[in-house]
Amino acid sequence: MNVMFICTGNMTRSPLAEGILRRKLAEAGITCVKVTSAGTGATDGLDRDRTMLEVAAEAGYGISGKTRRVDSISAIGSDLILCMEPHHVSYMKGIIPHSYHHRIHLLMKWALESSEVVYDPTCRPKDFYMSVLADLERACEAITQKIDRQ
Repeated sequence: MNVMFICTGNMTRSPLAEGILRRKLAEAGITCVKVTSAGTGATDGLDRDRTMLEVAAEAGYGISGKTRRVDSISAIGSDLILCMEPHHVSYMKGIIPHSYHHRIHLLMKWALESSEVVYDPTCRPKDFYMSVLADLERACEAITQKIDRQ
């Protein structure tokens, strides 16, 4: 199974979700899932957001890599595409064929059946980043449980 997280710049939310889910899957002994992230408006190869890296490290998550813009080929290769905000869902539906649209979901709705949105913490206080981290931890825990039940 391939899971892809989508945000805008691939600097904060989606790589953080990627790191959290990877760890939660490993802790659950689930090894058959590949987790990636990308951004709808990302510039390939930029450094990740420093505050996000700091918050992630403090919580014990190792986040690495550079930013990556989503493309239709990698999206089509994903079994589950989890988007942070509704406009990401719309963007993804615009770059892949209709027959793949059933794979695209709003993250919090798919994971927790919640109408919550994971807002971009960029340029906000550190406590906002910590709130995003907590939201993503809740969602990734639910995703891990769903995958484990399959």
